[in-house]
Parts: sequence; C-alpha cells; structure tokens
Amino acid sequence: MRDKNLAAWDIPVTDKFLDSVRRGVRRRKLLRGAALGGAVLTTAAAFTVAIALTGGSDPTQNGTPPAAPTARPSTADKTLDGFHVTRLPEGAVPAGADSTYTAAVTEQGLRNEDPAPAAGAPKASVTIRRFNRGAGVELYVTVLRPEPGTDPAVGAAQIGDWLARWAVQGGTLVRTLDVPAGTARVLADVGSETTSHRVVISTPGHDVITIEGNAAFTAAELETVARGVTI
Repeated sequence: MRDKNLAAWDIPVTDKFLDSVRRGVRRRKLLRGAALGGAVLTTAAAFTVAIALTGGSDPTQNGTPPAAPTARPSTADKTLDGFHVTRLPEGAVPAGADSTYTAAVTEQGLRNEDPAPAAGAPKASVTIRRFNRGAGVELYVTVLRPEPGTDPAVGAAQIGDWLARWAVQGGTLVRTLDVPAGTARVLADVGSETTSHRVVISTPGHDVITIEGNAAFTAAELETVARGVTI
C-alpha cells in the first residue's frame, strides 16, 4: 500500500531541476576520473573537492561573504599543462598538487567511467588545479587536452568540439568574450537558492579550459581568471 501511495504522488520535475542534476553528474564524473586515474589528491582534499564540485555547501550560509570582483597576480610558479594562470580572485591561493588523468572522449563528451581508455580510442588528458579562499570556498581550473586515436576522422578539432559541448552542458550562456587563450563562454548555473557561474574557454589548439567554483565567486571574478590564462 505504501508503494502505491508513493507512486500516486504527482511531483513536478522542472527543466532547471534536471539541469542541476546533469551538472552534478558531470562534476562528480570529473572528480571520479581524477580519483580513479591516479590523481595526487589526498583523501581529505578529495572529500573537499567532492563537496565543492557538487554544490554541497554554500559558503555564504556560514558567514563567509563573497569577495569583491577583484583579482591579483597568481602565486603559482608553474604551468598548468602548458597554460599559465596569472590572475586569481582576491584571497585565492593554490592548494595542493595538481591532479592529472586520461579519459576516453566520445560524442557525449568526457567518459570517466573507465580511467584507462581503450587502445586507439579518442581521449583527453585532464589536469585540475584547486585554489582556496577560506574554508569551503574553492575554485578549480581544469585543462582538457585532446589526444586523437587511430581513427583519422576523429582528430583534435573533433575531440575539442565534443569536450566543449560537454563542458557547457546545463549552463545558461551569459556572454561570450575573447581572452588570451581563446574564446570564453560565461555560463550561469541557476539553482533553487543560489546561482553559480563557470567559464569554458576553447583554444585555437582545440584544448578546453574550465574555470568554476562555489557560488561565492562572482561571474566577474571568474572572467578575470579567464583573462589571465595564457600560453
């Protein structure tokens, strides 16, 4: 009887709800790929990443106010898979070592279910760097670099297009702008209580760079980071 009563419930499922689920799945798959692919995150850091990427905590709810949309020179002194991250939001600092793994890529985007792509399959290297601005306020810059397989019809341009389409899924386009690394799309992820933002950069070399974090980071701050990503 209980099952029948539950089945009779008429619960509306909105497009925004479905989009939020898809975003959570995409981010959890990215994190799972880092964990399974031999990433160098510690257990504690991986737990923190999981909270941030899935939107499990909102720093604005525990007394941490969003910072003003300003930026400062990055303290990072090494490249992120060939790219320099030269500007960061005020107060954000690199945290821990970068995470790197390789995953297969299909028309559906990055496939993190298996950290070891089949021989000859199209794939991409994934390199993630985390920045902290206080407890639970985290920013991630990820470089997705295409690695063509044996099929000549699926080159770096095609893989890059698949990655870019996958990276923008679920977001509402706010605007497009030119940045030193390529063309950036600023997207809004509208939730029931907060709205977060992310930036997806497509480079001339077909690499894809994503910049995202908690809702505590404004669109202007993420744009500033995007303008500071250089080769």
